[in-house]
Amino acid sequence: MEKDNGELKICHKLTQLHLDCKGSARQKVVTAAQLLSHSTASAMRSLFPEKCHQADVIETVDKWFDVMNSHKEISKKKLGCALGIHLEEQKVSLQKMKKLIHTSQFGQRKNPLPFQKGIEIGISATLQLFDNLSSRLPVRYLLTARLNQDLVENSFSRVRALGITFDHPGPVACKNRIRILTVSKEAEIVVRTSSVAILKPDTHDQNSATVCQVYFFWGSY
Repeated sequence: MEKDNGELKICHKLTQLHLDCKGSARQKVVTAAQLLSHSTASAMRSLFPEKCHQADVIETVDKWFDVMNSHKEISKKKLGCALGIHLEEQKVSLQKMKKLIHTSQFGQRKNPLPFQKGIEIGISATLQLFDNLSSRLPVRYLLTARLNQDLVENSFSRVRALGITFDHPGPVACKNRIRILTVSKEAEIVVRTSSVAILKPDTHDQNSATVCQVYFFWGSY
């Protein structure tokens, strides 16, 4: 950022917050996606030719994020298309990320951190799921953004919000709130004064379906 401080900036999205974020700000996906992006990698290669290795790492993370966050069949970014549209290139990007995470070491820890295991499992499960579906059904592509837990988190936030200030319900209260959400699609009127924020999904509204899935999951559990 000291180098890129002229009138014409290469990475205009980056601020000091991206480097010094603390507390809950470190959990924002947008901040991480802007920092570990293609534009940041290109800027590093331009300003610091000797740091090509670091730029390659950032590029690998950016490509992995694109493949694992596809919302539609065709996207502006080639790797951001649904998994299966550019399958070979997408597989290469995922395998590179898997290798990077597997060989990375943070501090003096020799054992992998939980997030490293999660990324490896996520990549393997996504590829196996696509292979399984495409071999048994006429599936041409997979929207990977729908494989994450955003919809589940949205359902949890709605269940908590139904209690207004009582946002930590027990088992009985939780089942009753799920019934309300399952029956009533427009439950927002009940939760206008809640103490928690309701997450809004980026894609089509699938809250009711997700609530049903969570309900049956809990019931079977």
